[in-house]
Amino acid sequence: MRIVETSNSTYEIDEEAKTVTRLPMSRAMRRDAEPISYTALSPIVVGRPMEMFLDLRQDGVPTFRQTSTVLRITDT
Repeated sequence: MRIVETSNSTYEIDEEAKTVTRLPMSRAMRRDAEPISYTALSPIVVGRPMEMFLDLRQDGVPTFRQTSTVLRITDT
């Protein structure tokens, strides 16, 4: 699944592998363009932000991230 949000970043979500990959178009964040394991995702709805708990540090302690407003959801 591919998510595009208002800052024009794209998130690719692999539900089978439980990973999220952020492909930024603006401000860079830690581990961009790298698949990151997630423990939880909010329901993904156009017009609302997406919320995620990610294993950014790779130590099992989740990091919370929230996107800007979701513009588009497509299958990859």
